Amino acid sequence: MIKDLQILNFRENKIIIFSVTAFLSIYVFSSIGMYDPEGIEVLQGMLDLMPEAMMKLMGFDNLGGDLTSYLINYMYGFLMIIFPLIYTIMVGNKLVSKHTDSGSMIYLLTMPYSRRKIIFNQALFFSFGLLFIIGVNVLTMILFSEALFPGMLEIGKLLAINLVTFGVHLILAAVTFLFSCLLSDSQKTIGFSSVVLFASVVTYMVSSLGDATEFLKYFSVFSFINVSYILEGGGNGILTGIILILIGLAMFAGSIELFNRKSIII
Repeated sequence: MIKDLQILNFRENKIIIFSVTAFLSIYVFSSIGMYDPEGIEVLQGMLDLMPEAMMKLMGFDNLGGDLTSYLINYMYGFLMIIFPLIYTIMVGNKLVSKHTDSGSMIYLLTMPYSRRKIIFNQALFFSFGLLFIIGVNVLTMILFSEALFPGMLEIGKLLAINLVTFGVHLILAAVTFLFSCLLSDSQKTIGFSSVVLFASVVTYMVSSLGDATEFLKYFSVFSFINVSYILEGGGNGILTGIILILIGLAMFAGSIELFNRKSIII
């Protein structure tokens, strides 16, 4: 690990990392604070007043009755999909293509390290930033749930859905990192990565509207975050998450190698 480079990355990206983490934590506190084991039907009834299409798009059409179902449906139908993407798009651009575009990559490459090691450190920071955001909120969910409703949260299912969620976002982060490594124009990096990532989100959300659009789920990686499937105990969420993480890491490795062979005009 290149300590000075990691410190530089942290200084440049700490605001977005802490902001995304904080916003998600606020939603965690509010969602758990609103939970009432005896009044969940009342809350669902209030949400049902919203347009049906909007309910389905945001994943609020069925919150479930127990704390685990309620929390997972509330957080992973929309919130844990959108907020990490904000981090991915904003930070992914800064780590490679922005340095190339601004000319500061020249100074990074003059460091006494190989080009591959420098870009590996950028990928490492990117991945751990994403892990920090999701990990802090998982810990917040567990601690706050146990404080207010001890023993009611099924931690195993929560960890499974988060492992899958991290795997999905790691793959999308790898896509953004690939654009950042291939393109020297930071605006193009933001443009291409934003289109790809949000197209995946829109495709996934539209697929939930009904039978006519259900086929679209096969075109979005977010379909792996199958809340009802994991809550019902179907399949193996842990294995799915591990496979997704391995795919994401392989994509990062490919991006690093591509940048290592890239011709940079100095």
